[in-house]
Amino acid sequence: MKVRSFPGMGFASNVYYVENGGERVLVDAGWDPDITHMAKGIDRILGGKRLDALVLTHRHIDHVGGAAALVRKYRCRAIAHEKDSEALVEGDEVTTGAALFGSAFKPLPVEAVREGDTVAGMEVVHTPGHTIGSFCLYDPDGRALFSGDTVFCDGVGRWDLPTGDLEALVDSIRRLAKLEVDGLYPGHGRAVTEMGSAFIGQNLRYVAEWGGGRR
Repeated sequence: MKVRSFPGMGFASNVYYVENGGERVLVDAGWDPDITHMAKGIDRILGGKRLDALVLTHRHIDHVGGAAALVRKYRCRAIAHEKDSEALVEGDEVTTGAALFGSAFKPLPVEAVREGDTVAGMEVVHTPGHTIGSFCLYDPDGRALFSGDTVFCDGVGRWDLPTGDLEALVDSIRRLAKLEVDGLYPGHGRAVTEMGSAFIGQNLRYVAEWGGGRR
């Protein structure tokens, strides 16, 4: 697996370029619809090769704002979980958070995935809680997890936004804690290449207190 990160893509969100399973994908799109700076880095990495897909870990504008421009430039498909895909296809400016920040969000065609599907050799793990359609990508061979805003190295995603749910978030992180994770690549903050499971476990203990320790 080859991973390159593009941090700070609006609201301190992370974008990742991933080569795995013979495919090249981006994980998340950042907030800014002007992708000029990011695209220069992507072009250098691609070296003329095709980008196969743009994976959107959830519907929020700081992760999908640059999606339309990336899809146009690279002529790739956009992928989202089926529980968040409708909001993206309909251009829902409320639950994506676009309206909150005075941003526009136009309808975005996406390919819907669900639990058990694979993308670039990685497993789709549905992790509702931050949004109803949040999901992670897990590579069991490389022990790598792209966790979106479900869990970070230093905390967990918010659950007080539209379609968020604390109990669902606790359950989702509890599921992630059962995976063998070295590399943890979250939607915000630092990424790590070792001890990912330890960070997930630490944050599970934190959020379980808020969720009443629900099992």
